[in-house]
Amino acid sequence: MQKIKLFQISKLKENPENPNIMSKDKLNALINSINLLGELQPIIVDQTGTIVDGHHRVKAYKEIGKTEIAGYEIDVTIHQRRKILQAMNKVRGEHSQLKDALEIQKILQEETLQDFSELIGESEDTILKLMDSLKREDETKMVSFEAKLTKAQSWTFIATEKEETDIINNALNKTGEKNSSKAFIIICKKYLL
Repeated sequence: MQKIKLFQISKLKENPENPNIMSKDKLNALINSINLLGELQPIIVDQTGTIVDGHHRVKAYKEIGKTEIAGYEIDVTIHQRRKILQAMNKVRGEHSQLKDALEIQKILQEETLQDFSELIGESEDTILKLMDSLKREDETKMVSFEAKLTKAQSWTFIATEKEETDIINNALNKTGEKNSSKAFIIICKKYLL
C-alpha cells in the first residue's frame, strides 16, 4: 500500500496533456472547500514529479499560499499515466437529481443558499432549479395519487419499492376491512383528516 507523503508544490510539474479544465468559479469553490474542510483527497504524482491527478487541487493550494500538498508517488510509464489521468477524470458516479435535491434541502436547513452556492461553485439559480425538481416530483406523485384514488383497487401504484408495498399491505390488513379500497379510505381518513 502506498504511503502518503508531502510534496513541495514548487517542485511539481504540471501535465501539459491534462484535458481537465476548471472555471474560475469552480476553482474558487475548490479553494472555499479546502479552506472550510481541509484537503480530503491526496494528489497522485509520478516518479518524475509530474502531477497525474490533482492538478486543480495543486492550483488551489498555490492560490491559498500553501507550499506543500499531501499525495502519493507512483512509478508509472507515460502510457499508464495517461490511462490514470483519463480514469480519474472520467470514472465518477452520476447524481440522482432527486437524491441530490433532498441532500441539498437538508444542507440548506443549516446554512444559507449563498454560502452553499459558493462552496460548490454553482449559481444560486442552478441550485434553486434543482430544488424545484423536488417540488415537481411531489406534484407528480400527488397527481398520480389523485388519478388513481378513484380506482382504489390499484392503490399500490404509490409504492415504488417492495418494502413500501409490504408496509401498505400490513396497514390495510390491520383495518380488518376485506375490501382494499375501503381499507385504504379508512387509513386515509384516520391519518390525513
